[in-house]
Amino acid sequence: MLAKVAAYKKLGLAFCVELQKEAELYTNILENNGFDVVSVCCKTGAIPKEEICVTEEEKLYGSNSEETMCSGLIMAELLNSENTDMNILMGLCVGQDALFFKYAEAFSIPFAIIDRVYGGATMEGIYQVFNSWGNRNYTDQITNGFELMRSAWLKREGA
Repeated sequence: MLAKVAAYKKLGLAFCVELQKEAELYTNILENNGFDVVSVCCKTGAIPKEEICVTEEEKLYGSNSEETMCSGLIMAELLNSENTDMNILMGLCVGQDALFFKYAEAFSIPFAIIDRVYGGATMEGIYQVFNSWGNRNYTDQITNGFELMRSAWLKREGA
């Protein structure tokens, strides 16, 4: 592992609330390998979505639900205050990960990327273009991302 080779001792783990169990398991693995782990959840700060003008109709769980926004900046600042040697991101959404990378003082790497469409298999969309299922279901009418990628690839290849 990179952290061992680099002789890092204190690791920060910034994780999505939806990966709480996985973050706990990964923390145990890291601690069993001699690392000191400090973790922070994406909902840290509990800033209501209304503060950024999210309307009741736009909330994920319906109007009048209490929803807080994620903050890559707050997560980075908290791990900065812990003087971590290296940070590991687990499942932060696009945008929050970018803010985290911008504000984190320690070297930071993604461990897992949340992808709600493919269940965490972020390259699946690319791979689907080339498999037999994709070939059988290809039509000239572009109806989804797979077909759009296939169309672009075939044009590039001159087919």
